[in-house]
Amino acid sequence: GFPGDDGGEYPVELIVTNMYGCTDTSRQVVKIDGVFSVYAPNAFTPNADGSNDVFLPVIRDDAGRDYDLRVFDRWGAEVFHSDRPDKGWDGRVKGEPPVTGVYVWKLRVRNGVDNLMRQYVGHVSVLP
Repeated sequence: GFPGDDGGEYPVELIVTNMYGCTDTSRQVVKIDGVFSVYAPNAFTPNADGSNDVFLPVIRDDAGRDYDLRVFDRWGAEVFHSDRPDKGWDGRVKGEPPVTGVYVWKLRVRNGVDNLMRQYVGHVSVLP
């Protein structure tokens, strides 16, 4: 494994042995740029108590552009959209107070490591 979540240069060693017991070793320095990851909570409590009031996926090493988050109700109607990684969903639908239930989210985001678009889909529960 590579230490922590940090990029950097790490020595990698491969040792092979043939059927006669002869070994050979190859050493190479491998550069690890970054670790792209997405964490999305599966529940939040939009009750204005200052804790877990907003649904917002946490992204590491995104490209800083091409962000698209959408949330849908159980009938497939879009109830929230954001193109800003810092703007999450407060649980409101058309300005109405949050309703307890399960919603589907879809996130499209550009990976900052390989510069490709990724799509993620999941469920989030709105709890009282």
